[in-house]
Amino acid sequence: MLAPGAVWLTAFPITAALFFGFRMVLICLPVQLGVVLLFLWGASSGTVRWDLAQGLDTSGQVWLWGLTGPNILLISGLLSVSVGVVIRGLEREALERERLQVQLVQSEKLEAMGTLAGGIAHDFNNLLVPILLQTREVAEGLPAGSESRESLEEVITSATRGRDLVRQILSFSRHVEVERRAVSVDRELEEVASLLRKTIPPTIDLVVEPGALGAHILADPSELHQILMNLGTNSFLAMKESGGTLNLRSHTRTDVAGREEVLVEVEDTGVGIPEVTLARVFDPFFTTRAPGEGTGLGLATVYRVAVSLGGSVELTSAPGKGTRARIILPRYRDAGSPASPVASEAGLTSGASEAEALAEPEPTRPRHLLLLDDDLLVLRAARLLLRRAGYRISDFSSPEAAVSFLSEPDSEVDLLITDYLMPGMTGLDVGRASQRVRPGLPVLLTSGNLEPHLANQMAEAGIVGTLAKPYERETLLREVEKAMDQGKAGSLR
Repeated sequence: MLAPGAVWLTAFPITAALFFGFRMVLICLPVQLGVVLLFLWGASSGTVRWDLAQGLDTSGQVWLWGLTGPNILLISGLLSVSVGVVIRGLEREALERERLQVQLVQSEKLEAMGTLAGGIAHDFNNLLVPILLQTREVAEGLPAGSESRESLEEVITSATRGRDLVRQILSFSRHVEVERRAVSVDRELEEVASLLRKTIPPTIDLVVEPGALGAHILADPSELHQILMNLGTNSFLAMKESGGTLNLRSHTRTDVAGREEVLVEVEDTGVGIPEVTLARVFDPFFTTRAPGEGTGLGLATVYRVAVSLGGSVELTSAPGKGTRARIILPRYRDAGSPASPVASEAGLTSGASEAEALAEPEPTRPRHLLLLDDDLLVLRAARLLLRRAGYRISDFSSPEAAVSFLSEPDSEVDLLITDYLMPGMTGLDVGRASQRVRPGLPVLLTSGNLEPHLANQMAEAGIVGTLAKPYERETLLREVEKAMDQGKAGSLR
């Protein structure tokens, strides 16, 4: 009697341990004890009869327990499996709830960043516009190689990096449309190397090996610049204390499917990355740096940009053995298409298009531009630059005043340049109002944070082009000419 009972008492927890691990024994034992107590209670109350086997000899009792024992073991096994499935399900549900909670927190972070970024991008970019425009004007008026000019070039570099930082934050807060064109990988590699040389200490040896042989990728130049700068900065920080070698290299290859690829590698001899950290380095907001020293967006930006360009990222590292990041991007062969900067600029100046061939000769009067921006610093900087370029400028900081000026019958305006976010009216509102009083007037919309869904509303507002803030002189002049050319082409159709 005792031996089968002992088997029955241990079968439940043993089976649970076999199926779900030994920690399940601690859960099953209380359940087992409850079953035993219930059985004893039934026996004492007469519900379970013990006298069935009293009249049997030893062999008969063994036969009886042999008959009932497997059933008891089967019931114990089923109970153990059932309890284990329930507990495992509860554990998985708890883990899934925790994972969803983490995702929710991260989503809320991104949403909060989007709200914050959208609020500061407009003002911050407005601060950078006069810095970029006027510093460039002053720098080019100084002798080449002078200390003053080099200092101003440093100011321009810092302002450009500030612009890229805002774009980086905006790219995580919401999708930001970019204008992609053929970009020389080796040229960007050299430019980033030039910037890094000014910041890294002499204990770090920077080696540049441009081997892409003139290969291009289809991208916005700032995207590749962000990738290289983020990787280069991380490598520099990994060798900041001990020194070492930072390698920037590029080359091309053909994959197994016959597709041409461009590989960009950033390799250092720094402290390396532990395996447990390596699995999380591309997570947004994850950083191992001290508070205030890192945002956790650097490598996340690298990964996001590389994937958006149709490429991938390979990161290999080990503690004490340095780190190598390889960016694999599809090669862009059609460098002579309109996406190419050379072709685009040529198209603006050659006058070879059919619309330009049919256009009337340029009037002798200076072309009149109406400039609208609620930020007086931006307004003044853009006005000075455009006047130096030979345009006649009428500028306003009030949307209502600009629309009123357009309503005057003797005001001849060739192009309206308007900011998007302004008090009272948006740039789209001003564009619509301009089309009511001056149908066909081309509009150039400027903004530091233009939502992609607004593209559907631009045609009715007469908007023929957009200009991202902060912009530099060459970009502004090119987009102004391009907008007026498109406006003339549209009037001929």
